[in-house]
Amino acid sequence: MNDEQLESTTEHPVQSDLDDQVVKQETSQDKVVLLEKCVKKLENELLTAQDQSIRLQAELANLLRRKDQEREQALKFAHIEFLKEFIFVIDSVDGALASLKHSHVSLEHMLEGLNMMGHQVHNLLDKFGLVVVDPVVGTIFDPATCEAMSMQPTNELPHNSIVMVVQKGYVVNGRLLRAARVIVANNMNTTP
Repeated sequence: MNDEQLESTTEHPVQSDLDDQVVKQETSQDKVVLLEKCVKKLENELLTAQDQSIRLQAELANLLRRKDQEREQALKFAHIEFLKEFIFVIDSVDGALASLKHSHVSLEHMLEGLNMMGHQVHNLLDKFGLVVVDPVVGTIFDPATCEAMSMQPTNELPHNSIVMVVQKGYVVNGRLLRAARVIVANNMNTTP
């Protein structure tokens, strides 16, 4: 064995260990660099997600605020269409009152004008879903749509039937606005 071969065999295991340590150290450093890059990337993704979350929360808050404002406006002006139509009724009443000042207006013309105004009001109320509850005399009292003001003793009508309508009732869009006020029969012949 010559000197070179001897040196190479003796140095080889030591060099090999050093090379392994260098490789391991480079690998460890590479891992650290790689992990640092991953941490940086995850931090950036977290910042982006937090920013998106803040923006979405602000957008949701703005959407809810706009919806509340729209609801307030809708409630505030819900009766506008009704009032636009009702102005014509007011004009008719004002015209009728102005005609009263003239002595040449006959009672017949006054009644005709009042009837026209009544039709105008009823047509307007029908247009906006108001239904009149006007029970027929002699029908059985219905507590769902009527309010008994009193009972009247009578033998002419069945017990608990309507004797007289004191005031009409009204339903709007299926909801009772005011019950019809009625007087109900108390038939002495059919009471226990």
